[in-house]
Amino acid sequence: MNRGHGLGGSSRRWRRFWVLPVVVGLSVASCTSDDEPGLETEPRSSPTAAGPDETTGASPDETTAPEDPAALPVAGSFVVNATDTGAPVRFAVHSVRRVAGGTVLDYSVTALPSDGQVAGDQIDSSAELDFAGFRNAPNVNLVDVPAARLYRPLADDSGACVCTSVYPSGLVVGETELHQAAYPTLPDDVSEVTVEFGNGPLLEAVPVLDEGTVPTALDSVDLAAEAAELLVVASTRAFDYPIATPFIQAAQRQPLRIDVNEVVSGPGGTSLVWTINATGSGEGLVDVGTPVTDYRLAPVTVAIKTGVASGPGLRPSDDPAGPVMRSWFATVKAMPENTFTDVESGDWRFCLCSDYQFYGDGVNESGESRTFVTHLPPLPEGTTTVDVVFPDDSLPPLTDIDARRAGGRPRDVRVVVARGRSAAGCLHAR
Repeated sequence: MNRGHGLGGSSRRWRRFWVLPVVVGLSVASCTSDDEPGLETEPRSSPTAAGPDETTGASPDETTAPEDPAALPVAGSFVVNATDTGAPVRFAVHSVRRVAGGTVLDYSVTALPSDGQVAGDQIDSSAELDFAGFRNAPNVNLVDVPAARLYRPLADDSGACVCTSVYPSGLVVGETELHQAAYPTLPDDVSEVTVEFGNGPLLEAVPVLDEGTVPTALDSVDLAAEAAELLVVASTRAFDYPIATPFIQAAQRQPLRIDVNEVVSGPGGTSLVWTINATGSGEGLVDVGTPVTDYRLAPVTVAIKTGVASGPGLRPSDDPAGPVMRSWFATVKAMPENTFTDVESGDWRFCLCSDYQFYGDGVNESGESRTFVTHLPPLPEGTTTVDVVFPDDSLPPLTDIDARRAGGRPRDVRVVVARGRSAAGCLHAR
C-alpha cells in the first residue's frame, strides 16, 4: 500500500509509467491560517461517516450525487477548462475525516455551463482533467506542512487505488459528482492539512475531523456557479522553446510566451498559476527544457515524470539578492521489488506541479495555450509582492507581482488544463 511521501522543492519521447509505492515528506515552516468561510470547524456527529472499508450506499467504483449540492460545506475550490473549447469543471474539497484505519478526503467535480454547453449536456469525450498520479490513483494529496510530509491515496496489493474514479467524459453540465479517496491514518496531532491537486492551486487549512464527525455548511455555495475569468498580471517576451535542454538533440523550437495569472500564498504553501501561449507554430512541448522545466531539480534519470512545470521560481520583491524558492518535489522510495533500474530507491522525484507528460503537442499551433500550476513553500511572512524568476536566467524576471494571501473566502481559481486559445522546497519519501 502507499503510505506517505516527502516533499522537495514529459515529453512524449520520454514518457515513464512506472508504479512506485511511496511515502513522502516536506521541508517547510508552519504557521496558523484563517478559517475558510462556508465550513464549520465545530463538526457534528454522524453515525454514517464512511471509511476505507465502508460505503454510503455506493460501491468503491461508483459515485453519488448530493440531493442539494448548495448545502455541501466547501473548504475551497478551483475550476479547470477540460477541452479545447472550454468545458469548465469545478473541483471542490468538502472535508478530510478520520475513519477507522485511515483518512478520507471528500471532494466533488461539477461540470459548468459554457458556450455551446448547457445544463444536462454531457461534456465532450476529449475532456481531460489532468490530475492523474501513479497508475490509476488521482494526483490529489494531503500535506502535513509542519511535519514536512505528504500522503498519497492508499492502494491495495494489486496497486489499485482505494478511491472512486473520475471519468471526465461522463460528467454532465450542472450536476455535481461526489468522490472520495482514502489515505493512511494521520498522526493524532494533525488538526489541519493542505490538499494538493495536480491540476489546481493548493487548498490549505482544511480541518481534519475526528472519527464519526462530518462538517456542516455555514453558507450556501453554488457549485455550478460561473467561474471568474483567468487574469493576466505579467507576461514575458516571446522566446523559442526550449532555451536549454538536457538532451543532445532538440526538436524544432517552439515560439512561446509565458503569462503569469496569479500568486496565492499562505502557511500551507504557495501556488503560482501561469500560462504558456504559442506565438507561432512548431513542435510544441516535445522536449524538456527551460524555462518551462528546471531539470536541475530532478534530472531525467531520477524524475518519475520529466515534462513538468517546475521552471518558474519566486523571490520576495524586497529582497532581489535573496534566495529563489523553487517547486516542491516529493522524493520517492520504490519498494524492493522494483528492480528495473540501478537508481537508488530513495532517489526518485515527483514534482508537485502540473505536467505535460501527455501534452507534447499541446501548444504547437499559434494561438493555443495551456495553464500550469506550480506549488512552492510558503512565502516569508509579510511578503506582499514577488518576482518570478526563471531557471538559469533563461528569461528576465517578472517583478513586483502581487501575492494574494490564501484564506478569507473559498478558493475558486480558474485553471486551463486542456489545449485552447489564449485566454524548491524538497519532500522526501520512504
